[in-house]
Amino acid sequence: MLLPANDLEKALHKAATDNAHAPAFYEELMEAKVFVLGTPEEESSGQFTLEDEQALVIQHWERETDKSPVIPFFTSLQMLRQAIDTDEPYLELPTAALFQMTMGAPLVLNPNSEFGMEFEAEDV
Repeated sequence: MLLPANDLEKALHKAATDNAHAPAFYEELMEAKVFVLGTPEEESSGQFTLEDEQALVIQHWERETDKSPVIPFFTSLQMLRQAIDTDEPYLELPTAALFQMTMGAPLVLNPNSEFGMEFEAEDV
């Protein structure tokens, strides 16, 4: 088990062990930046800052249960690297922006980890 890498992961661990901490976790989540596998639509390398209305290509995975698409996102680089086998391009962005961009799509936080959770469209 990896140790929490940041305040968001600490809040997630607390909420996972005691539901009374769930509101604090959601508040922390909405204030945090998260990591998602993806790239800008127009090729870019290295670090960059997204411009308003710049399109992104966000990687989708399939749920094991029904093979439906889901967007993975991660609380830290540590969690992202634990979930994938190869180097993949990733983006760091505010959770609120990710939720806005993917509205209507199911998301999964920290897939393949002990502390993860799914967000259906109505949750976002």
